[in-house]
Formats: sequence, structure tokens, C-alpha cells
Amino acid sequence: MFDTGGEVANLQLSGALQLAISTHNYALMPEHIDVVIIGAGVIGLACARALARCGLDVVILENDDDFGLGTSACNSEVIHAGIYYPIGSLKARLCVTGREAIYAFCSTYGVELLRCRKLIVATTPQQVDSLDTIRARALPMALTICGS
Repeated sequence: MFDTGGEVANLQLSGALQLAISTHNYALMPEHIDVVIIGAGVIGLACARALARCGLDVVILENDDDFGLGTSACNSEVIHAGIYYPIGSLKARLCVTGREAIYAFCSTYGVELLRCRKLIVATTPQQVDSLDTIRARALPMALTICGS
């Protein structure tokens, strides 16, 4: 049960969400909340940040003991170049746009970032054709190509 400004509302919550709420100290909760974000992974935290920057009061509910322990913890931490998608496709364009945005964000806010390179190797003769396709996709993206 939550106090909703004089009215009391019964909310049917999943076990995980009920657990997250029941472990918090309500004395610390603000009287007014504009937005509740469920999940403190990469997406939840990014949404909460954007909404808070718009002046909204945001509360994040997380089932785990810390943030980023769910699906976000399985992230390979690779900034994708888009070379596995057809040239000009939405996925390829989003990879390039996202890569540039991440680099700019890290530069602006002093976030350490290791710009490492990726080595793609053919281990069978059949994979050589795939390397040629990947190389053809990488060239218009101004990616560094080594070898031939």
C-alpha cells in the first residue's frame, strides 16, 4: 500500500518488485515522485539521468544489491563499429552514431575509455570471403584496415 496524496492505493506487485520496495526505508522517500524506474541497469540509469536532468523527481527500484548486476553485467563492453551489418542499414548507422556519441560523452565528462582495436581472423578458407565482406563494409566507415 502506498500513500498517494491522501488516497491509499493497493498495488499488485511482482515478487521481485515487492522485495525491492520492502527492503527500503520509507522515511527516506520523498513526498512526491514524478517517475519510478524499475531496474538500475544501463538503460534504467540512463533513463533516470535524462529524466532527472529535465527536473523530474526520479526513484529507481532495483532487485539486486547494487546497480548493473543483471543483464548489464553481461555486456561485453564493446563499442560496435557496425561492420557486421549491411552498409547504410539502420543497424549500421546506429552503431556509427552510437560510437561517436559514446566517444564524445566520455571526452566531455572525463570518462576513461580504452580505444582498442579488433582483430578479425579467418580460421578456415571459407571464412576468407567473409573477411572480404567485412573489409568492404569497414572502408566507407573510415575504419582502419590492416593487411589485405
